Amino acid sequence: MNFLPIKRSILTSIKKAYIKPYGWFCWPITILLALLLLFVVVREPIFRYILNSKIEQFNQKYHAEIKVKSISFSGLSTVNLHDFSMKELGKSPLLKASSIKIGVSFWKILFKRVSIERVMINDCNISMEKNKTTDNYSFLLKSKGQESESSSENRTLSKLADRLATLLFDLIPKKLLLENIKISFCSGSHTLLMTVPSINITDRTFLCHIGVNESGQESNLIAEGILDKSDEEVAVKLYSESRSGLILPWLQYRNQATVNMDTAYFKLKHDGNSSDIKQIFTGSVMIKNLSFYQKRIAADTVKLSEIGNDFTLNIGKDYVEFDSVSTIKINELTLHPYGYYRPKPSKRIILSLYKPLFEASELFNSLPQGLFTNFTGIEVRGKLSYYGFMDVDLDLPDSMVLKSDLWQNNFKIVKPGITDFAKINSSYTQHIFEQEKEVKSIELGSSNPNFVSFERIPVSLKNSILMSEDGWFFEHGGFSLGAFREACIADIKAKRFARGGSTISMQLVKNVFLNRNKNVARKLEELLIVWILEKQHLVTKERMFEIYVNIIEWGPGIYGAGEAAKFYFNKNISELTLNECIYLAAIIPSPKHFKYLFNEDGSFKEYILNHYELVLKRMVEHEKITQEESDATPRNVIISGAAKNLLRSKNDSTAVNASEK
Repeated sequence: MNFLPIKRSILTSIKKAYIKPYGWFCWPITILLALLLLFVVVREPIFRYILNSKIEQFNQKYHAEIKVKSISFSGLSTVNLHDFSMKELGKSPLLKASSIKIGVSFWKILFKRVSIERVMINDCNISMEKNKTTDNYSFLLKSKGQESESSSENRTLSKLADRLATLLFDLIPKKLLLENIKISFCSGSHTLLMTVPSINITDRTFLCHIGVNESGQESNLIAEGILDKSDEEVAVKLYSESRSGLILPWLQYRNQATVNMDTAYFKLKHDGNSSDIKQIFTGSVMIKNLSFYQKRIAADTVKLSEIGNDFTLNIGKDYVEFDSVSTIKINELTLHPYGYYRPKPSKRIILSLYKPLFEASELFNSLPQGLFTNFTGIEVRGKLSYYGFMDVDLDLPDSMVLKSDLWQNNFKIVKPGITDFAKINSSYTQHIFEQEKEVKSIELGSSNPNFVSFERIPVSLKNSILMSEDGWFFEHGGFSLGAFREACIADIKAKRFARGGSTISMQLVKNVFLNRNKNVARKLEELLIVWILEKQHLVTKERMFEIYVNIIEWGPGIYGAGEAAKFYFNKNISELTLNECIYLAAIIPSPKHFKYLFNEDGSFKEYILNHYELVLKRMVEHEKITQEESDATPRNVIISGAAKNLLRSKNDSTAVNASEK
């Protein structure tokens, strides 16, 4: 299309109407009006060209297909799309809308910046579908294009954050009207349908009703908040329409988690003090009367009256920083953690937390119900203080710096909770559970003929256990920060949880006071119980070691060192030799898999031989034995008890290396 005649006609008309009567000082206004009129004339082909090119780029980049039945224009800069649809090639449509009206800022377009001012969408359906092998939505995360090396090298995290913030708030319209919106998800028998009759943003605020139907279970939610384009701020409050509790959809299906709360609130603001060097985001998250269940977190439903976070997030050239001015609140307890993450050139993580002297009751009153069950009803007095610090470069794990300590000031348990931790000082019955079923009861006292008192435990067995599990048990206060650090380093190098850092104190607490469910809650509760036992001196080290030896598992259905001596060697515990004691200590981590320590000819596998050498070396270094005694110790054992019937046969095809457990 030739626009030259049109342009000449417009300029001639303007010259006759304005320039001759008022003189040449009107030229700037004249030029501006001419450009405006020119834009009105050519806007449709320009917009159509830009829109079609963007659609083509998107389709190529995401292997997708966007269709628009017709395009029309109104006003200076409003585009109307009719019968819009988007899908991945060969898949069912992800998005359909009968009409989309988008108004953009005319002035920002002149500077090649798209800022959405108005949006109206009618009859919009977003349909997500998933089966065992494929879905119709993940293509949006699989860009086919490749970024040039130069642009990648010039990109910094701060510039990326600035661009994303600018894009986000440019896309937030000053006026938004959505009518008849439906969002559905289907995966096998699981279905989720969310319906929104209308969303209307006027004067920065919005309020909308959301109907939810998840596999037949219905609920109604209300979302209200602020979408402020000029101040670059977003705030959303979500609650149930009936005020009976907000049940979040999707989580049960996706994470096997049930989450219920009264209110959820989120706020994010792009700070005006941001620069090219550092972008600053502030905001808050708050949830009231939260209850949730997820078996990997806790065995029971966890409840908190309030949990929230006021945060300041700094994003620099090559790092993301969670500023220590941020506050995390859990019930009555407030914390000011610090976090730092640098992804390149190597991944570095810094975490720290310092909590100066505070009332101990703040901590124990804030423990979430269902998460620390042994502390239910406990009353304490005095003060506590905590400091923790970790700095690790994941490419140089041996350089890890790790510090942690919890101090007490006149701390005292005024009233025990549901569990009296001092019970283990006297004779009591320990109930052993396997998969939530009691498999054995052990009387820990002289009334039990199989009970082995601390004095009767052979010195060789004591030393073997200490050198294998926790060499400084009688010196440390329940925790071995060095051992935990070494375990973390080993896990980083192996890129999996290859090694634990539990002390004998921690293993004892796990066996006596906690269930066998492996989850986050059990580990946190374990650490706090250990601190109580050790710092309050509720039980002696000798008694702790005595209980440990008498209740831990030593084989399939075998509990206690006395039973183990008979099961493996058909001996009384006092008759065990040094090499037999080292063997018993070696199988503590994986007692049910003892038979995989042996080759078919009855000799030890290489990794157990290495363990023998390590334990004997430590014994010599700690002057528990002489070098001559170490050299004279056989690196094998003869299984002569009932365990010999379970040793692996030549045809045992299910054998698994115990070192992999």
